[in-house]
This record gives sequence, C-alpha cells and structure tokens, in this order.
Amino acid sequence: MTKAASERPRRRMTLVGIAMAGMTLAASLPTRTAAAGPEAPGKPVIGATLGAAAPGHDTQEETERGQPLPPGAIEFVIPFTETGGSARWANFYARMLSEALDDPPRQVLVRYRPGGGSTLGANWFSAQAGRGADLLFGTSAQTQFSYLLGDPRAQYDYAGWRPLLASGTGGLIYGNAALARAFAADPTILREVPVRYGAVSATGLDLLALLALDLLGVQITDPFKFESRAETRRAFLDGDTDLDFQTVPAFQRQTGGRKGTRGNALMTFGTLEANGEIGRDPLLPEVPTVLEICDALPECTPDGAGWDAWRAFLIGGLAAQKMLFAPEDAPTEVIEEYEAAFAAMVAEDDFEAKAFEAIDPYPQLAGADAQTALDAITELTPEARVFVRDWLEQRYGVIIE
Repeated sequence: MTKAASERPRRRMTLVGIAMAGMTLAASLPTRTAAAGPEAPGKPVIGATLGAAAPGHDTQEETERGQPLPPGAIEFVIPFTETGGSARWANFYARMLSEALDDPPRQVLVRYRPGGGSTLGANWFSAQAGRGADLLFGTSAQTQFSYLLGDPRAQYDYAGWRPLLASGTGGLIYGNAALARAFAADPTILREVPVRYGAVSATGLDLLALLALDLLGVQITDPFKFESRAETRRAFLDGDTDLDFQTVPAFQRQTGGRKGTRGNALMTFGTLEANGEIGRDPLLPEVPTVLEICDALPECTPDGAGWDAWRAFLIGGLAAQKMLFAPEDAPTEVIEEYEAAFAAMVAEDDFEAKAFEAIDPYPQLAGADAQTALDAITELTPEARVFVRDWLEQRYGVIIE
C-alpha cells in the first residue's frame, strides 16, 4: 500500500495531449483550488462520516412515527426522509403493491425513519418482532455500505431478512475522447502516470471507482476536492480532472452518451446477472466492464480479497442499490403473496413506462434474483472486509471505529 493521501506530495499531473493511441501521457496543469476546502486534522473516523447523508437526514423529525396503522394496512418504512430517490422508489412500489394486493385490499403506507446514515432505521427494523404480516423495509447503498464496512452503528444483520425485490442502476468511469481512443488501443495507458480523478467520499459510491482503479494499477492524485457528483462533472468538463464516475443513466442524460468532448465511457462496473456473475451494463453493452479490463491487463487477475470486496460493494451500491425486505418472521403465505405480486408487476408490458420517473431503467430483481443479490452482499468474507478497511485507512486515512 502507498502512503495515506495526506502524506503524499501534492502533485497534479494530467492526461491531456494524447492525440493517438500509444502516445506518451504528458504535461501537468495547475492544481484546481476553487472546490478545495481546509483539510481536517488527523484521520477521519467513520462513526460520524460513513456515507454521509444529505443535510437533514440525521436531524429531521421522523415522519408519522408511532401513529397506528389503519386496519389491514402495511407499513413500508425507509430509513431516509420523504425527499430524494429512495422516497420516490418507495412511494412508487407502495402504490403498485397496494393495487396488486386486492384480495383482500391492502393499503401500503410509506413512513420515514431517517438518521445515522440510514442505520437507525435499519436497527429499528431488525428489532421488530411479530410484525411479519404488516411491515416492509427498504434499504439503499448507504445501508448496504455501513453493513459491509462494519460500521459500529450498524447493529443489524441482513442474513435473517426476507428479500422481495431489488432495484439497481449502473456506474461507469469515463474520460475525454483522446484518452478513450488511447485506452481502447492499450488499457495500460492509465498506468503510465498518476491520473486526476474527482471524488466526493471514499466511503460512498466513489469507493467503487477508487478501489477498482487501485486494483487495476492506476494511481490517483489527491482526489477529494468535491462535494457532489455535479461538481466532479463540472471539473471534468473544465479539464481539471482526467476521469470521472457517474451512474450510467446520469451519464447518458448529461453527456449525450459517448459522443463528443462531453465524455467517453472507458469502462462500466457491470450489472448482476441471474447466475450471480457480473455482466455488461445493458444500457452500454458495447463498453467493457472493470473485470474485463482487468483480464486484458498484465499482472491483473480479478480474484482475491480485494476483488471479492469490490464485487460485494458493487452489488450493494449499484446492482442492488435499493432493496425491499419483509421481516424474518413473515409467514410463508405472506411471502408468497408478496413474491407473486412483485413478479407480476415487473412483468407487465407497461411497467417501464409506469416506473420511468421513479427508478432507473434496469431489470428489477424479484424473488430468487433478489436473494442472489443479497447473498452476494452477506457472504463477504472476513478477509475481504479487513482488506477494504485497511485499504481505506492506508490509502485515504479513513478509520472505521
């Protein structure tokens, strides 16, 4: 492992000047300072910072807590506030499930228990007993990452929960047109000099890009200058970074796909297939996955603790980013009713049109497919967890305790 980020020389090198495949990466540009903030003394400690929620998530009052359910209703709890992507997702599926459970009619009500980067709500759900017939719970990447990293606030265990559905999205790393041409001809081009990558948080979704690039042998220079993916996107467009990470749907909306100078896909993270393997992203099937890039590079084999950890975080962070659970004590007949309802709704011809505003256009994982995704998260080995925790501390000075 290299020195922690705070100990490395603050050197900024660039990949501009590549005019054709095989040309030497060159020249440096001035350090971008507009988005930089003061450095915190010492190493960040993750009890307070892991997957930091949007402002208000840890302090906003929890909506409708303690109010009794109407007769026959089902409470669908998410550990976030009533704004944002998780709320849109939960309310969409609550409406769909209310329509599907019509014998007898059941009303599905979304309620919110934010706090602790989603761990407070997850801890609450894990402590519920005797509510298998009237309670559902939804998680997101924050919840999965806290569990995978062993965040001490995460006093819950997915192993006993009953997965009903998982909704995913895709992610990619992209660069400028010249870099994309050179990379397509020779993927080792990224190993020639350190590259500038704009990151927001080492324990958020950036973990997927940072860990993948590290495992591929790519050196990243001083990445943490930004507070949002919008800022990292702007830095890329301004030429202040060489590589950027976005979700695939955001990349396609904001950049017009792979065309022109607005960004060219180098690799995707892939998506979870029915057999549990990582396949190409269905929205960018022509772009190789990170695992394929590893196979094409000398001295890179996509196995071992590091890659095992990366796969688990990929599934928990993107491929099954939002998961819907019933409690461990849910009766078999209730689980079967839910599974039949979700299988029927995602198979409807007009499902994608109905879901357009609420979820990304990826296959929904229901029933056994949702269980496959959960297994990939919960089967993370102790060695892989230790690897990623040590990597975070040694590379980026992040301590989880």
